Amino acid sequence: MLLPALLLVMQAQAAAASPAYPEDAVLAAFKGACTSLESAATADAAIRAAGWERFTPDPDSPFGELVAFGKSVPLPHEGGEYRRTVAGRPLELALSAVDNGEEGITVGCRVYDMTADAPLSDAAVRRFGGEGFRKTDIPEVFLSYIWEPGVVARDHSKTQIGFVPKGSEVAAQLHVVGVSLMAQRINAKGSGTE
Repeated sequence: MLLPALLLVMQAQAAAASPAYPEDAVLAAFKGACTSLESAATADAAIRAAGWERFTPDPDSPFGELVAFGKSVPLPHEGGEYRRTVAGRPLELALSAVDNGEEGITVGCRVYDMTADAPLSDAAVRRFGGEGFRKTDIPEVFLSYIWEPGVVARDHSKTQIGFVPKGSEVAAQLHVVGVSLMAQRINAKGSGTE
């Protein structure tokens, strides 16, 4: 009789000690930063206006390694790295504008919480982007929700919400662990938005 009561108390203490992940606040910060993707300059201004600060990531940090991997792509590109704390969560943002030749300029805005231990809930994902997503769920490996066209803004080509657990077999290939949020827009050359 004492053991079940003790277990209940321990569960209650554990729940009180670890507050729920601030899904809606993190998603709102993502949307606030990653809506204006007409160009790298427009996106940079919107990101800064949303309260993100530009910084140089530690090259040995997971985010620093991801940024170095992204910059190793042999295509003309520009962008920047930013950070912000949202509801106690350390978020990092990578902005990139890559010239894909005839395809145009792809502007991407990616927010990461590489310290997150669990994916965003289905309910939070649906509140954010509604239905119409393509979901890939490989337990202990990778979880992804993709909307094409994107849902952050009407002119976006893609939105993705993902999660890669620590220890996943694909973490090294993707250079990511934790929660990742991505908005992307492809700007045609000669449209005045590149």
